Amino acid sequence: MDPGVDESLVADGGPPAPRPAPRNLATLDAVRACAALAVVFFHMRLVTEPLGFTIPGSDLGESGVQVFFVLSGYLICKSIISPTTFSPMGYVRTRSFRILPLYYLSLVVVLFLLDAKPLLSRQGLADVVSHIFLVQTFFPEYRTSINGVLWTLSIEWLFYGFMLLVAALLRHPGRRWLVAGSMLVVGVGWRIWAWSAYEGSPGDLTLYYKQLTGMADLFACGIIVALVLDHERAREWVTGPLVRWVGLLVSAAVVAGALVVLSDYADPFAYYASRRVYVGWPLLFGVGTAGLVLFIQSHESWMRPFLRWSGLAFVGVISYSVYLFHTLVIAAFGRGWRGATPEVAVWTLVPVTLVAILILSTITHYTVERPGMRFPRELRAQHDPRWIDRVRAAVRATFG
Repeated sequence: MDPGVDESLVADGGPPAPRPAPRNLATLDAVRACAALAVVFFHMRLVTEPLGFTIPGSDLGESGVQVFFVLSGYLICKSIISPTTFSPMGYVRTRSFRILPLYYLSLVVVLFLLDAKPLLSRQGLADVVSHIFLVQTFFPEYRTSINGVLWTLSIEWLFYGFMLLVAALLRHPGRRWLVAGSMLVVGVGWRIWAWSAYEGSPGDLTLYYKQLTGMADLFACGIIVALVLDHERAREWVTGPLVRWVGLLVSAAVVAGALVVLSDYADPFAYYASRRVYVGWPLLFGVGTAGLVLFIQSHESWMRPFLRWSGLAFVGVISYSVYLFHTLVIAAFGRGWRGATPEVAVWTLVPVTLVAILILSTITHYTVERPGMRFPRELRAQHDPRWIDRVRAAVRATFG
């Protein structure tokens, strides 16, 4: 998933180029919130359905992961091409402190507070090590073992490394489109190869699909949005009065159509048994989502008050915390609900659990996630040659 990019930190190597959009976009926060909530309800249904309550639309929730990957492609590409100069070390530092503190906290919570069994065997220790280095997505037995959502962070981390390798190409106006085009070909081509070559159970194709190569075209869709908005003439065209409305409506229709298709193949075995769906659906959904990301930003001015007032934008701000910890809260409340009296309506489990997730996520966001986001900026200030002058001025002002 994409935890988002702190726009104040994207220019580690220099001042950011001017941009017409405000620094924090409530529209993108809302898109991120919808993706996070879709994943939450997807996992919540695993508790409510055995108790007799089905959450409408919850079987489509895994599409939220695809939304995060498109957003990640857009935001990470933007963080690379926006600064006037690019610092590889600044990029690594910013991305590391953005995702790792909260990620490692989630591991500690599971391993030391909830389930210490992985630490008590050789195979369990190998599992933990794979999670520490974020390579668990390569191992079928480890991919979803400790916390079922962490496989996406493994793919994100690999994507960050790939983007660092191609940063020079992305910053070259004549070569940047080669990166996006190649990723589109790789993503679709990988899924064609995987579906054609694999001879086991169709359900096991998930291991091939849920790799960086299998989702490369989703990231590429987001990268294309960043490249379009970085091109002055293209940006003027997509933000035109007619185009921005038509584009938003068409993109929403594509996303809705893709979700209708997914609802017909909600069963994993049906999804992976269809070559057309396995190969084509991610690209269809990625294109629609990229269109939403591209055009919805032009509607920031009138949508922002509602998104702020409704709280949807705030959920997007804390969505990384929501994503990492929601399964733990759902599991805890599910165990408690099974022991509740029959008079307690099952549907009430949904809002109660959701409120608990949001409270915990708000706490972890402000105590762990936010400090991690600020640390690279503070570290950079310590290496600023003007830093010592500011210290001296403060000392003189205090002590005369």
